[in-house]
Amino acid sequence: MIESQVRGRVVVPAMVAAGPALLVGAGLLLFGPAGLDDSYITFGVVDRLLATGAIANYNGDPVEQSSSLLHVLVLALVTVVTSLPVPVVGLVVGVLFGAATTVLAAVLAERMHPGSAVPSSLIVGTGAYLVHWSFGGLETSLAAFVLLLAGLVTVRALERGIDTGVLVAFAVVVLAQTLVRPEAGLVLVAGLIGTGVLLWRRPDAVRRVAVLVAVAAAVGVAVALVRWGWTGYPVPQPVVAKTGGPMLEAAQRGLTYADRWLLPPFMLVVIAVAVVGAFLLRGRRPAVEPVLWAFALAGVAAAVFSGGDLMMAGRLFVPSVAVLGLLAGVGFTRAAERYGRRAGAVLAVVLIAAQGLGLAQTTLYDSAGQPAWAPDLVVPGAPAGLDPPWVERRNRVHLRDAAFIPVVSAEIDRLRAKLGRPVLVGGGQAGMVMRYLALDDPDRLRYIDTNRLAGNELAPCDAFTAHTPIGAHLSYRDWMASPTRCGTPEPDLIFDLRPVRDELLATGRYVLVHEQADPVLPPGANVVTGTERVTGQFFAVRTDLFDGELPNG
Repeated sequence: MIESQVRGRVVVPAMVAAGPALLVGAGLLLFGPAGLDDSYITFGVVDRLLATGAIANYNGDPVEQSSSLLHVLVLALVTVVTSLPVPVVGLVVGVLFGAATTVLAAVLAERMHPGSAVPSSLIVGTGAYLVHWSFGGLETSLAAFVLLLAGLVTVRALERGIDTGVLVAFAVVVLAQTLVRPEAGLVLVAGLIGTGVLLWRRPDAVRRVAVLVAVAAAVGVAVALVRWGWTGYPVPQPVVAKTGGPMLEAAQRGLTYADRWLLPPFMLVVIAVAVVGAFLLRGRRPAVEPVLWAFALAGVAAAVFSGGDLMMAGRLFVPSVAVLGLLAGVGFTRAAERYGRRAGAVLAVVLIAAQGLGLAQTTLYDSAGQPAWAPDLVVPGAPAGLDPPWVERRNRVHLRDAAFIPVVSAEIDRLRAKLGRPVLVGGGQAGMVMRYLALDDPDRLRYIDTNRLAGNELAPCDAFTAHTPIGAHLSYRDWMASPTRCGTPEPDLIFDLRPVRDELLATGRYVLVHEQADPVLPPGANVVTGTERVTGQFFAVRTDLFDGELPNG
């Protein structure tokens, strides 16, 4: 018996480690550096913080252009410690927190139902959305980890009571949760309230939940006040830009978002196993279970009512889906114990097939990264000698931007020499291109974002904007119809994606100077590399600044 216990202490942790190992392996094999260029909006804030010690946007103004202040602080700290480039740090941090999420899921699952650590770790570690976004450079895997950590501290408070140490730990976790995503603080408060409702028959637990709700609310209000004093808004700038539209339209978009990302067959299998597991419990339900269900449902509701977003692989659902994967691991264990090994084996096959389907579907249809077996893409007409680092070369969006940056940068230098002042640059692409333009020389330009994610210069034209998941978008048609009404001068140069080129040129105020070709596979390659389509970019200069350059394409 003693030998069996020793063996269990070794084997179980080793099998739990398979969860993070599978996450890292699947990510490297299937996705590489995934995601879109939105991560570079955050990287731009990190650059400013490291250079000046202040949270500021590309222009150096007190604007919180990143949605995740916690992510900014973590990236800045790791960059200082390692001296690695910020984009590399972004990838490494994402992967580490993705792996840590699978381990924390195992800890919570084991606490919820002994024997559930391994299946929960494996399910969470092979979840397509978490794997993809762990390699996406954004705060997504960090948000999943912090939500599970908040669940763990909450369970500790409910099971053992609230003392000074617990309150301090909970306050720290609440602060992290509030800063990791704009909606995350509300998710925590709603999840706590839901926990209180589910535990209504336990008066002591309800009283403890009430204390935790008060702490969470106090921290959230304090953060909002500090933000208000620094930037003039209680929330990050992307939230200012994306909210303000009709609530019914946002909810309808959110339901469409849920249908797209929560109802594919591979997700329905995980959800079904989690739900069935909840009904298989005999006896008193541990506090951890209502906490996790309440947190998961609160996260889903927040994503739906916010209207979702336009990124791939269910990004806003990742924290909730990680919790659901944990619960599915518990459900699997309970089903195997209730119905025997044969039923457990069948269910294991179903879960493995579902997870494999999810990874395959995300690879084929929803990723901008290049799987390990695919060749590097090429950008026709790219500058000679272009050789971006791996984190940018193996992503179609980043590769497109890397090829575009030298050309537009040279034009900005030309205009600055001509004008003798910083160049006023406009456009709706506030990610990788703008990050490098500002990093090279932040004083040579000022940026006006037509989606108002990175600045609020176009706020006077709010009546002409549409608040959607891409931001407070102002069309070039409406902007150029009367530029002075927006409170800013006309940009000297505008760069954007090719689909809006004709809209800008139709105003008659700008001349096309450069148009970029789409990234393509090298000749002879016959590899399915995903269907996240990438369109080229262009830039145009104001007609009075055009000195005879011939447009090219």
